[in-house]
Amino acid sequence: VVEQSTAIDKLRKSRSDMEEKCKARISALEKELEESTKSVLELTGFQKENITLKNENQALQSVIEGLRAERTLWSRELAEQGSQLALDRGALQNEIKGLRKELSEKVEELQSLTDKSRIKEHQLNDAMDTITKLKQTIVHNQQELNEVTKLEQRIAGISQEKKEKSTDCDSALIPLL
Repeated sequence: VVEQSTAIDKLRKSRSDMEEKCKARISALEKELEESTKSVLELTGFQKENITLKNENQALQSVIEGLRAERTLWSRELAEQGSQLALDRGALQNEIKGLRKELSEKVEELQSLTDKSRIKEHQLNDAMDTITKLKQTIVHNQQELNEVTKLEQRIAGISQEKKEKSTDCDSALIPLL
């Protein structure tokens, strides 16, 4: 009986040890399950975040490609505008040269006309002086002519009086004859 009792005690002890090991193992497995569940949740969150980041990355890549295409287009347009501006600049420089030449010619023409105008003004002033002198001479001659005319009229009047007197005298003498 003692042997059986010892065997039963061993069995009980062994069962108790086994139960404790099973409980410890269950507890460890439950902890592992919780950690695995947390890990799965974190992994799911990471996967969702990864998908979101991939989508954002793809959107950013599209934007970058669009910007690169736009930059290429702008580069072409700038090159075309640069060449057009160079052509316009050359044309404008040629036009400026032409206008400067025309301005120079006009300045020379204006100087020539100014010189001619001064000469004509001088000639006109000389002519005006001559006309003024001639007018003064005409006025003077007119005055002298008027004086001479008056003198002639007086002389003619005196001559007429003398004739009349002499005719009167003659007529007075004729009856005497």
